[in-house]
Amino acid sequence: MNADAARDVLDSQTLLGPTLLFAAFTGVLLFASSLIAGWTENWFVFHRLDSAIAWNPRVEARLGTARAQRWAHWWRRHVSGLAGSVSLGFMLGLVPTVAGFFALPLEVRHITLSAGQLAAALGALGWDVLREPAFWWCVAAIPLIGALNVGVSFLLAFRVALRSRGVRVGDRSRSYAANRLRLRERPMSFLRPPRFGSCAALGVLEPIGVGQRRFHRGPASRSRSGAAVQPTPAHPPSVRAERVEALSSASPVAAGGTRCGR
Repeated sequence: MNADAARDVLDSQTLLGPTLLFAAFTGVLLFASSLIAGWTENWFVFHRLDSAIAWNPRVEARLGTARAQRWAHWWRRHVSGLAGSVSLGFMLGLVPTVAGFFALPLEVRHITLSAGQLAAALGALGWDVLREPAFWWCVAAIPLIGALNVGVSFLLAFRVALRSRGVRVGDRSRSYAANRLRLRERPMSFLRPPRFGSCAALGVLEPIGVGQRRFHRGPASRSRSGAAVQPTPAHPPSVRAERVEALSSASPVAAGGTRCGR
């Protein structure tokens, strides 16, 4: 990278420009690549291509039975990741070019690419660029680019997951409210997985029986008027006790499963 290209990087990556808008658009591309990865894995599993690879006479004759089994297992585990990575690479490279063909000023701002370009610009311009405010505006944009990349893609994936599970509109609003509360009170829980037994404290779903789930809303929530409202249990205590007792007598696995927060 020469000095002119490095200056172009500082001008395009700055926080004072449309960098955040392009970062949000890149989050949409990340979500699209996850859809392609999921579709590819479903197609692979539906057509049983792992079995076709493992028991193909030519593959088995060339690799042997054990190696053919391992090869099929490798594809089963990594086909979604390969599809997502390849599709994302194509979209990051081709979407700005196609958009420019239609006179649309769209660019991509991926945190990995932006950080790499900024590091290359630093190497081309030397240490003297650290005295320029333009460089630090680009540095300030890096964490925001990453947050928008992840946040937009997660929000779109979360909406698709709610619709695919048939969650009602009222339940969606409560789920959004619970996630906002968790983000405000325990932001690090989105980065670090919770320990076993802490699901009730984080406000997540708890299995209480076969096909039944109850949402922890804490000891009390607030209504719009500000008054404390006690959460309504999913089942009356008597009905729930009878259900658990019946399941326990039938099968200990069906009754308990893995209970989180108990």
